[in-house]
Amino acid sequence: MGIKRGLLVLIIGLFLISSLSIVSAVSITPPKIEGNFRPGLETDIEYTVSSNLDRDLEFYAKGDLAQYITFNQTIVHQRGNVIATLKLPESIEIPGPKRTYIGAREIADEEIASGGMGVAVAIEALILIHVPYPGKYLETELSASDANLGEPVEFMLKVISRGDEDLIMQPRIEVYSENDELMEVLDFKEREVPSGKTFELYKIFNTTDYGAGRYHAVSKIDYDSGKMTAESNASFRIGELVINILNYSKEITIHDGMQVFWIDIENGWNDKIDGAFADVRISNKTGWPVARFRTSPTQLNPWETERISGYFNSSGIASGKHYAKIDLTYYGRDKGRSSSETVEVRFVGVEEIDWLMISLIAGVCILGGIVLLIVAIIVISIIKDGKKRKRK
Repeated sequence: MGIKRGLLVLIIGLFLISSLSIVSAVSITPPKIEGNFRPGLETDIEYTVSSNLDRDLEFYAKGDLAQYITFNQTIVHQRGNVIATLKLPESIEIPGPKRTYIGAREIADEEIASGGMGVAVAIEALILIHVPYPGKYLETELSASDANLGEPVEFMLKVISRGDEDLIMQPRIEVYSENDELMEVLDFKEREVPSGKTFELYKIFNTTDYGAGRYHAVSKIDYDSGKMTAESNASFRIGELVINILNYSKEITIHDGMQVFWIDIENGWNDKIDGAFADVRISNKTGWPVARFRTSPTQLNPWETERISGYFNSSGIASGKHYAKIDLTYYGRDKGRSSSETVEVRFVGVEEIDWLMISLIAGVCILGGIVLLIVAIIVISIIKDGKKRKRK
């Protein structure tokens, strides 16, 4: 079985590699252009496009403002530069974001494509133009950094005036616990925001009086004399040098030879943890140790989850409930820490598994028989009804 499976994997791998060699990739730069609407604006955007196949590439425009775009050329061979000229009208009735896509698609070789040896590929770049809303209108975006105990959290509040009128805003950030309890309010000074202007405001949050855990923040910006409010949200974590056990081997089969015991662990710190490993002692109900081993070590990036494993001989261990004492050791910023947790593990004999498999197979067979019987009854009923109708 192992050899057959290996050959199958090899064949699939060779097939994928050969397929990749005939699938084309098209790239286009710049991938995105963004700006505000200006009446009668005319601008040129130079695009660079390339393909890894010897084919012609055709340029096109589609979307909200496609009718206002022209090209200096629409066909290039394999790679080249094309200038797209955007000429905006004097006005656009409907406000809001206008998305236009500049695309380049391969002109497929019909003979190759019909033989299944090639695929025509297209790629598109975005032109995003913001048409201002009438009056005063704010868009906002809040981001927050993670931190460790006692270290500051950095907030960045991005504010964009999308209306056609200037406004005066008064921002604040409200910090909440995981249970939605208001912890602190951070105020910004009042400031004027001209139409179309973008501001990035920063605030430092002191975490000295806060414990480790998950928090979230809500930015609230009052404007237009308090008649309107713009809101945005961000989550952040305050970490400590600790490793959390998320999951572990809860059931182990008893057999001769080495058996694996795995533990899923999570870094609860906003820094890298080095050399994390576990010493595991498995004991029976009376507390008598039946196995001891050490898992493989690992490194954990901030907030990362990883699986560590250890091996032991399960032969001679009685079936039933046992207890595994997991002692974790880990290091971060030259500081060593350890923690312990005792978990329940069930050992299962091979004969129990065999009976379980037999029971499952029997259950499936019985269920299948019932389904077949129901189908047979339905089919017979349909045939009888058909015969009765013919006699009539």
